[in-house]
Amino acid sequence: MRFAHAHHAFLAQCRYYADIGKSLESAALAVITAETAQWSRYPAVRAEALAQCRQARHDLSLTDAALNAAVRAGADLTSRQVSVFHDAENAARREVASLRQTLSSIEMSLRTT
Repeated sequence: MRFAHAHHAFLAQCRYYADIGKSLESAALAVITAETAQWSRYPAVRAEALAQCRQARHDLSLTDAALNAAVRAGADLTSRQVSVFHDAENAARREVASLRQTLSSIEMSLRTT
């Protein structure tokens, strides 16, 4: 019975990290679009850069929420599984921080021009 419970917990963690990957990918694509659009001389394209920044921030908040849920749900994992997911969590949090820093830079650029 313990194995079945641990197996279900592991599968649930995998689902969390699949969602985390999807929202990180979406945020990264929005950041790339915003980075490209911020240098346009056309106001409509620059407005799209701001819209992409908002989308990226939304995706990053979804990522944070999924990471926090995954951490809370990790109580039923084995120590080896916890170690693997902990490494994945750290990598995801570093990526979130990096994307947020890039977004701040883009937003600052859009405000000053």
